Amino acid sequence: MIAHLILGLALLLPLSCQAQVPAHSAVGGPVTPWTKVPAVVVVGASTNDARVPLVQDAVAFWNRSFAELGSAFRLGPVTQATGAVPVDELRALSDRVLSRTGPTQFPPESIHDVPGDLIVALSDGDFVSFAMRWPNLGKAVVAIKSDRSGR
Repeated sequence: MIAHLILGLALLLPLSCQAQVPAHSAVGGPVTPWTKVPAVVVVGASTNDARVPLVQDAVAFWNRSFAELGSAFRLGPVTQATGAVPVDELRALSDRVLSRTGPTQFPPESIHDVPGDLIVALSDGDFVSFAMRWPNLGKAVVAIKSDRSGR
């Protein structure tokens, strides 16, 4: 599971400290680097969800990695917000990633309305975990499927 989160963050943040080097996303479009420290917000998790510490560990890992690379870029602190992103919306976005059609023009309201920049949606649903970003809005989502499914 943590591999999904790390992979998701890797897809969202490649070469963010090297704007002069063009990078491309998993769906073939150019990657736009972050221009600020993105606030990381976890939604859909209870306070005792075992995945929350894994999110914190992943953010710490990336911040250490950026420091070791000599990059000034960092991810912001991890906070939690109430609410959840509906499983049907996450499944539909996951299907877009799998089909390589890319992100929708705008994120669903359930993502758009979350205060923060990098939204980590911890779900009880069954779908392929994914990452998606809307650079023009300064929003991204890393969606993590249920930790209770058999797949």
